[in-house]
Amino acid sequence: MNIMNKVTWKCMKQNKKRTIVTIIGVIICVAMITGVCTIAASFQETMIQNAIYQNGAYELHATISLDTYHQLKQDDKIKDIMRLTTIGSTENPIKDSYRNSINIYSLDVKHMDLIGAKLEEGKLPANKNEILVASSLLHNQAFQHQIGDTMTLPLGHIEYGEQGEINFIKEKEMTFTITGSVLCPTWENSDTYVMATMFDSSFLAKDNPLSVMFNLKTDKNFYKQIDDLTAAYDLQELNANNSLLIYKGISDNSVLATLIGVGAFLGVIILIGGFSLIYNAFSISLSERSRYLGMLSSIGATKKQKQASVFFEAFLIGIIAIPIGLLSGILGIKITFYFMSPYFANVFDVESGLAFVVNRWCILIPVVFSVFVLVISAWVPSLKASKINAISAIRQNGDFKIRKRDIKTSSLTRKLFGFEAELGLKNTKRYHARYLATLFSLIICIVLFMTASYFTTSMQQSVTMTSFASNYDLRVDFYTKNDKSIEELPELKELQQVKHAKSHTFFTEDSFQLEQVSLSDEAKAYIKIQSQGYDGLSEEDIKNMYYPRLYIQVLDDESFARYCEQIGVDVSEMKQKEPSFIFVNERNMYNDSDGSYREMKILKDVGNDITIVADSETNKKHSLHIVKQTDKVPDINPGYSSKLEVHAITNFANARLLNEELVAKGCPKISTFYEIQYQSDDAEALGKEVKAIVDGSDEITASFDNITEQRMREQQRTILISVFLYGFVVLILLICMTNIMNTISTSISLRKRELAMLKSIGITPSKFKKMIMYETLFYGIKAVVYGVPLGILCMFIMNLIYGQSLSFAFHVSWRNILFIILGVFFMLMIAMWYAIAKIRKDNIVETIRNESI
Repeated sequence: MNIMNKVTWKCMKQNKKRTIVTIIGVIICVAMITGVCTIAASFQETMIQNAIYQNGAYELHATISLDTYHQLKQDDKIKDIMRLTTIGSTENPIKDSYRNSINIYSLDVKHMDLIGAKLEEGKLPANKNEILVASSLLHNQAFQHQIGDTMTLPLGHIEYGEQGEINFIKEKEMTFTITGSVLCPTWENSDTYVMATMFDSSFLAKDNPLSVMFNLKTDKNFYKQIDDLTAAYDLQELNANNSLLIYKGISDNSVLATLIGVGAFLGVIILIGGFSLIYNAFSISLSERSRYLGMLSSIGATKKQKQASVFFEAFLIGIIAIPIGLLSGILGIKITFYFMSPYFANVFDVESGLAFVVNRWCILIPVVFSVFVLVISAWVPSLKASKINAISAIRQNGDFKIRKRDIKTSSLTRKLFGFEAELGLKNTKRYHARYLATLFSLIICIVLFMTASYFTTSMQQSVTMTSFASNYDLRVDFYTKNDKSIEELPELKELQQVKHAKSHTFFTEDSFQLEQVSLSDEAKAYIKIQSQGYDGLSEEDIKNMYYPRLYIQVLDDESFARYCEQIGVDVSEMKQKEPSFIFVNERNMYNDSDGSYREMKILKDVGNDITIVADSETNKKHSLHIVKQTDKVPDINPGYSSKLEVHAITNFANARLLNEELVAKGCPKISTFYEIQYQSDDAEALGKEVKAIVDGSDEITASFDNITEQRMREQQRTILISVFLYGFVVLILLICMTNIMNTISTSISLRKRELAMLKSIGITPSKFKKMIMYETLFYGIKAVVYGVPLGILCMFIMNLIYGQSLSFAFHVSWRNILFIILGVFFMLMIAMWYAIAKIRKDNIVETIRNESI
């Protein structure tokens, strides 16, 4: 270590607090970037492994001839290839199973991992007379064979009669020896059991096609390779395993692309925050560093030596902080995954939970970023310091090269707030470089907070848009016989008073064609996209197929009153002009052509009345009175829709009046289909109770849907996503707090001599506190003026990125922004008073004489 490096090292040890804070800042930034990269890599690998588990590891599937297979196998583009054909079917010997038959396949057993199958126990078949049995079948107690047994199977095909009865048509018999059991999720989830034997071309009959699954050697120019293979071998039916290719990054998916875009944008914001944290740690202490660089210059140090000294300081900080940051980020994510993996496996149907992956990018990206920031953070101060002469650096004249007009303040400042406020304002102007560094730090914190808040809110809204998160445990759909209404059937009232239900929603609905409506621009674009590929459709066909229908939804009084309260409607308004309705003109739409989701306004202009076609046969019209329009659908309509639809919501009293008007016009009444959605702590007992009522009635027929498990999974998914989202917010909060604390405390520490001089000329403790308070206030106000518009701009950009596949209206939550502003002021005040508290008991004379912080 040369003399320059020794001096640098000694200076760092002498200024321990600044050095430690800078190291901690670098550690936090590196850890966060490492954590984000590790989460992304782990999630991708988890989804890839799950896609392989669910559908197999193959990339492409085709139905070809045996000759074409031999040609494909020799192609240098092909990596792995597997043949599969169906030998036949046989009756399922387990009579109480929901699976009616067993399918027998002949395949290349050595490559069966391409379809997600793996040997569970035993050995692979060595010839066509040996066979593997599906694990679920072999381990079923009703199955009377074990590994090593020989069995004779009648093979043929299954036919279904007019009444749904099953008829097995026997064609031949074959004898097999069981060599092992095979586990394949694709087969286990089908409606038949499966057995598999070694591939043999003798099983290939004219009506038995040969299926092949294969992978390419490289993913580069993947779709061009597909085109080349299709042209070379005349592949008519070449299909891709999109569920795998999407997560490999080969196939496009609009939702995934949106999430990647949002993640990349957030990554940039985080990088800027990290840059601010590290850069300010160097930049704001330039005055102190300039002094010892000036001293080195006075004894003959060159510009290169002074710059090398600063870079050596950055090197020491990096060599300590970067490895600790990498290990902290990786360890933090590993611990998080350890606790969250079981929930992830249950919520997302992943076999083995979260895969923990640390690839080269998880190390390379944080290291490159932190080295880049450290170099820039060191280079700028060293460049400035190398340009000043020794005497100026030692005296720190560079900090005081100001003109009178530079610190001029308005006379109103002193008149309105006093001398302390004017002095605080002058302080912010006097040290321009420190002021800009502090202000930049606060602005970045506000932008980070606003972006993180909008990201969290948008992700939660996206989850709502892309799921059918129902708020009930048991649903009962039923029809009334003889077109009877709810008042005529005591069973319906009884169903609403079951003891095992905590609450319920009772409703009915019917749909009608709308007459002379004006579609919104979004709806027109949606219809245009949906109707693409149907060139022969007339305007009337498109209207019948894609134009929106009105769904009249009738709620029970309690549920309707609850809904009216949510949207701010007085129930008594519904009685002013009956029958009256609440009109919902917005819907979360799913576009199956590109997999995108849109929050869409359906109709362009809706007045106080809307006309429906009450009778499609006679084309009779009827007008419905609209009390209020809203964008909130009732809880009975969760998730999204793939068809344009609007809703008219009312209660049963209004529905009766509507039926009377319809009957008077000679139109049919609205549907006598009803649905009850129950919430219950014991859905199974509730189901039995409801079933007993339905079975005891001759007037209604019903079907049941118990979604307790599905609802719990949706709730767990929401909790899981919330954990990651709020964990992200906490990390952003940690960066911001560290940034503010570091910036303010270092700034105050560098001003100890100045503050001691103010005390030495008689400033009282109360006036000193007021000065600091106003200085803090000026910093905060300036940061808010610049930070809030920048934050809103970042939020808008994020909304545009979301709009690629998850489109919803851009909304600024001023309440959240107010909380963020108050939070920044609070942290700023805490940081300022913490820094002041550290110097409160310093001796004035010693502080003025002291040369270091």
